[in-house]
Amino acid sequence: MDITYSVKQDAFTKEIVFCIDDDKLSASINGVIVNKIDLIKIVQVRMKYAPTRYVKNKFVMEVKDLSGQSITISNAHYLSLGKFEDRGNEYREFILQLHKKLANVNNICKFTSGATQSAYTINFISLLFVIFILIFALFFMIATGLYFIIVMHLIFIIYYLPASLKFIKVNKPKNYFPNSIPNYLLPNI
Repeated sequence: MDITYSVKQDAFTKEIVFCIDDDKLSASINGVIVNKIDLIKIVQVRMKYAPTRYVKNKFVMEVKDLSGQSITISNAHYLSLGKFEDRGNEYREFILQLHKKLANVNNICKFTSGATQSAYTINFISLLFVIFILIFALFFMIATGLYFIIVMHLIFIIYYLPASLKFIKVNKPKNYFPNSIPNYLLPNI
């Protein structure tokens, strides 16, 4: 029995139907297969938390095969400009089934979570830099008497800091086993 999951990832693509059958993972648009990877040739599955301004609970899985070909799947379904539907339940079930299938047929696949080490380092340094700039700007505003802007500044920090810290924590590069995917890599049900 084939396992399917459909999602429209952005404004510029049509809805994609991802399908897991006995020996392959495929992506099709309007019934035409546009990408296909044999399960036995998959060398890496990378799952990560990828929040955006509009989708705070966005998760992404990237699957790569021996030739470097990849398929990227997300739980955020594009509806219109700035509006997304969370398909977390269906995404979660599809991801669990894919991992189960890969554990049975593929022993060369590496299961990783988070960003690559270089991307993680850049993101971490960038976050530290932004925090430093925000703190410096806060002290500057206090010293120059711009008290009315301080409130806006603090609201900005309170709004974005928790998501930024979660992003850094969750996207630290790690390996995991296909039969025990960490909960922080999957949308909450």
